[in-house]
Amino acid sequence: MREKNEIMEVSAYMAKIYAITKPEEASKIIKKAKEESKTSGIPYKDVLSNEFMKLLDGSEIENKTNIMEINFNGKIEDISMMLLSAERYALGRQTYIVQWTCEVIGGNTHLLTTKDLKVMIRDIENAESYGADFDKKEWLELLDILKLILSKREAIKDESNDKSTYER
Repeated sequence: MREKNEIMEVSAYMAKIYAITKPEEASKIIKKAKEESKTSGIPYKDVLSNEFMKLLDGSEIENKTNIMEINFNGKIEDISMMLLSAERYALGRQTYIVQWTCEVIGGNTHLLTTKDLKVMIRDIENAESYGADFDKKEWLELLDILKLILSKREAIKDESNDKSTYER
């Protein structure tokens, strides 16, 4: 049973890595994780988890040359709200827009405010319909990513609160 759960976790991390990066890059990351696991002795799922978290941190995003640089006349909150609007438009639909929206949001979580992140999580958790079965899969994968981002942000916030309390 434990081995089956580990295989499921590995598969989930692989799917999440593919969801937020280009297929060629995802293949490289997964191959590198497998090699690192063999040489370091760290369980494969833990190495994949770390690679996924690096992607979410945005450190990989900064190194990509295919990222479009734009001059946006507005605030980060405006971009976050547009992503939230896209999520709300696509949730429950049964078209190509679901996969596209989930991929764009999953790959740009750094643009979401914590408030909009929480709203998206609530929207997806409380959806009356996800659309077709394959759409539901997309939404639930995005939900996992959003929850990971939120927990990471809250951990960082808690850590900084602990430091400021300690320093007093």
